[in-house]
Amino acid sequence: MAPEKAAAPRPARAPRFKVVAVADGYYDNKLRRTGDVFYIDGTLPTADQIKRKDGSLRDPKLPLMLGKWMRQAPADATPHITSSNEVIRRDNAATAASRAEGGTVPPGDHDDDPLGAGGD
Repeated sequence: MAPEKAAAPRPARAPRFKVVAVADGYYDNKLRRTGDVFYIDGTLPTADQIKRKDGSLRDPKLPLMLGKWMRQAPADATPHITSSNEVIRRDNAATAASRAEGGTVPPGDHDDDPLGAGGD
């Protein structure tokens, strides 16, 4: 009978935190838009990182990355990442609704001459 192999210990996994983006930013090489709810791998502050440069104190139970462009999400928030196609569909729907009401697209939201041909 062969001796049983001991199970290799699993590496310690960094704690994960559910956050909501309060501004557009990049995390894990992906654009996260305002309102997106997603998980981050948290790095908790060490004892010497609890006091910030401005003198305020960090919460030692929250990861260092919070406070820049993301906040801790409520426990009941459903994770959701806004895709670029969703943004395009939302903008197209807003433009179509504006035109259906007899309005026009606000200046600066479109370019009448995108190639710069001039047409004069």
